[in-house]
Amino acid sequence: MQIHSFQGSLAGDSFAVRANMLRFRLSTSLRRSLFKAWPVIFRCWYVWVCFIVLHTRTLADESRPAAPPVNKEAGKPSASDIHQDNAHSEPLPSGSLPANQPVIAPQTVAETFRKELSTPKIARHFSGATVVQEFLFDDREDLDQDDLPDGWLRRKGAPFPRYVESMIDRSPPGLDHQALRFRVNGGPAVFYSPLVRVDPNYNLAVTGSIQTSGLNHSAGLISISVLDARRERLARWLSQPISGSQAWGAAVIGPISLPPQAAFVVVGCHVVDGFQTDVRGDVWFADLQVVRLPNIDWGSSPLNCFQDKDLNFNLDMAFTGLEPALEYQLDLTARDVDGNLIARDQRTLKPEQPKPVDQSANPQPTQVAEPRRVTWNLDQLEFGHYQMEARLTHDGVLVLQKIRPFVRFETLEKPLTTGEFGWSVPSVMPQKVLNVLSAMVDQTATSCVKYPVWESADDPTLMSETTDFFEDLAEKGVTIVGVFGAPPKPLQAMTSQEWQGSAEIFSLPREIWADSMQPALAGYGSHIRRWQLGSDRDHSFVDGLNTVLGFRVARSEIQSISRGSMVGTAWTPQSKELPRGIDFVISPASLELPKRNSAETAEQWVVLQATDLKGTTSPQIAGELAKRLIEQRKAGIETILHGDPFHPQSGVFSPDGSPGNMFLPWRTLAISLSGKEFAGAFTLPQRSENAVFIDEHEACVVLWNQRETTEKAHLGNDAVLVDLWGRQRKLLIDQVTGQQLLPVGPVPIIIRKCSPALAKWRVATHFERGRCRSEYGMHEDALVGTNTFPQGASATVELLLPKEWNAEPRSSNLQLRAREPWRIPFRFLLPATASLGDHEAEIVFKIDADQHYEFRMPLVYRVGLDDITIEVIDRLLPDGRLEIEQRVMNRTDPEEIVDFRCSLFIPNERRQRVKIPRLGQGLDKKIFYLPDGARFDGQTLWLRLEQENGRRILNYRWVVKTGQDSPATGNEFSSR
Repeated sequence: MQIHSFQGSLAGDSFAVRANMLRFRLSTSLRRSLFKAWPVIFRCWYVWVCFIVLHTRTLADESRPAAPPVNKEAGKPSASDIHQDNAHSEPLPSGSLPANQPVIAPQTVAETFRKELSTPKIARHFSGATVVQEFLFDDREDLDQDDLPDGWLRRKGAPFPRYVESMIDRSPPGLDHQALRFRVNGGPAVFYSPLVRVDPNYNLAVTGSIQTSGLNHSAGLISISVLDARRERLARWLSQPISGSQAWGAAVIGPISLPPQAAFVVVGCHVVDGFQTDVRGDVWFADLQVVRLPNIDWGSSPLNCFQDKDLNFNLDMAFTGLEPALEYQLDLTARDVDGNLIARDQRTLKPEQPKPVDQSANPQPTQVAEPRRVTWNLDQLEFGHYQMEARLTHDGVLVLQKIRPFVRFETLEKPLTTGEFGWSVPSVMPQKVLNVLSAMVDQTATSCVKYPVWESADDPTLMSETTDFFEDLAEKGVTIVGVFGAPPKPLQAMTSQEWQGSAEIFSLPREIWADSMQPALAGYGSHIRRWQLGSDRDHSFVDGLNTVLGFRVARSEIQSISRGSMVGTAWTPQSKELPRGIDFVISPASLELPKRNSAETAEQWVVLQATDLKGTTSPQIAGELAKRLIEQRKAGIETILHGDPFHPQSGVFSPDGSPGNMFLPWRTLAISLSGKEFAGAFTLPQRSENAVFIDEHEACVVLWNQRETTEKAHLGNDAVLVDLWGRQRKLLIDQVTGQQLLPVGPVPIIIRKCSPALAKWRVATHFERGRCRSEYGMHEDALVGTNTFPQGASATVELLLPKEWNAEPRSSNLQLRAREPWRIPFRFLLPATASLGDHEAEIVFKIDADQHYEFRMPLVYRVGLDDITIEVIDRLLPDGRLEIEQRVMNRTDPEEIVDFRCSLFIPNERRQRVKIPRLGQGLDKKIFYLPDGARFDGQTLWLRLEQENGRRILNYRWVVKTGQDSPATGNEFSSR
């Protein structure tokens, strides 16, 4: 018993001790917890007090909108692929933002848009806009005082490291209010705003300020993502990245047109990496605004921009997003390619009653007016490219300005898809653009279209759209070339880090790349009989045995699936001889082409890149385009392709499918030159350059000159002038000579519907030698040509050389059968005063064939050979004397030793004389000095060289220009 009592006592004491210890531990833990928690409790109390104070101030300040609701929902924002921000090209996947993200309703006033900031240019970037939401990163947007904006979500997970710090900077440099700051530390970072409700009837824009410091590779930018009512992403736009150390600068997106199903937008602040990553630096974001503007709908399809001249042209516009109670002034203008105002209309858009809004589909608390529709009749517009501009103002403030190109042209009665011209589409295009290409190929004489096939083969939707496009082209007889350009990324990853070109892929074992090509070959093979390895700029197959073998293996693979197909690749003019097995080669637009083997039958194609077309205005670019195309046609190129038909400055189309600046010039040239053979050129009185292209129906003459001038020529009774924009006009007739007047300038013009027989007659007529030695006395030559009429013809030919040359016979009669060549010999006496160089001659023809023709044709006869030449340089010296340097070059072969007596004839003064003794092959210089040289400015001086013991007489006249230190006008002539 005692033992048990003892044990019970011990047990009782142990329980009491444990209870006391437990109470002690609890009290100690509570005290420790309270001690640790008191800063949090104090912070919550402080936040509550601040909230009450700020809320009171907000109620008192009617000019400020209500504070946004606080929702610090944790969690990862989107699964959006923002690490692709560095490339800016890949869209983000949908379903990217959580449904419980806070929503901010639009503000009802726009005063904050105009408030004075330290960067006022951002606040006033879009005049007349209404602010939908503003993010200033002030204390009202950080009510919990955690130095992060309330409701904003940060992207987490790879490759967005958490150690990249972000916070609200309450004293950012160069700004008198707060900003969001990122401390760059070896990785990208993204913050997304709360959802902002929007109305798709409006255009939307985002503005902000960005400042960077200490960046070398990373950059800051803002984004706007458009979401539907289910929070799924519809589209995304990015601002231009800002890097380096830049003071506060503008970051602007838009205005952008919202998709009809748009319900929300999200603004993002991004720190993105370049090819390398910065480990230090700072990026600040401030003054973010989402603003809305009215929208104008010109028509959903870009095909509306292509108008047939023979149809009524009514420009239908619908203005949406206008404030219901406001009156707007609308100013419509149409300008031609030269910027001239062609048409104008001004109207007033009256206020209208707002329409009811479906709150369930898009809970937008604002009222929206019905679209205000305007129709503008433009039937008076002729052929041409026009810029239509709509300017919408309210009380003198510009609210909306939009420009869209339109073209008017004559639809071809017989669609044309044969010829030498085509397009090389560099990337996969959306469906609406493909529809434009399909509709325009047979209206632009497009015979070939190259299109990338590797990118679309793995996407069922893209493949279906591409197949439909190919079917349309094939039905119209267009040659399709499937381009295996950029390979799929997994395949490209197997090559070197620095991508060298497609040859790297095809140099690998066949098992690696063959499977990736088979979907395109099988899916498109029924429409494509030509395939290209590598893009137009990919010259990786040029050199190297392995790359040539890789081409042959790839060619065999293609032909095993698409039997009978032709395979080509890009080639450079500077490369070695073309290896066998290449069916066609694509070279840069140059007269120098790849060398062929003697048995090589590869077709020669050229690609004219948009960057090759120099110029700052549309006429200059169009002129350069015309000259480049003519060069290639003269060289006999089988196919000429526009390398980037969607280039914004010199493309055939705009990126959205509407007509580009060069649509009409390309179309006009392609239609005029397709299927015609280059016949040559002929001489015109003002020396305008020209090229003649002929088929069985007509001749086309393309002319241009470095300066504005008027040429005279007879090219047929039906000839019409066509400019590069397709505008036609009749040719005026010179009342004295009866010849047609051709206004020529730096931009080429085209003379269509010329008589093929007359054009060929002009090209075929020439002097047999066309030059003579610079020797006094009798010379002989002949005028030759061909009867180019398809029937017999009689002709009277009158030869008009310079009068003092006494040419004989002056007139001759011809009786010719069809296509019979003719020759008229003549002789003339070259006077001792004949100057070196070109002399005007003129041939007068009177022809009776299918009808009577009378026309004049200028020719050039040159005095002097290339054996002895003269060059003169005059310069005004500091002491006032005029120095004249005479340079005589002897190029006789075999060498001839000559002696000359040189005389410089000066108006109203004694001539100066020097001698050139025993001049063999080489250069001789002589200097003349004339006092008071300024008095000779604008006067004609005459230099005469007479050969001793020979018949050569070299006469050289030039006009002195004392303001220039350069060779005299017409500085070099040859004796012949």
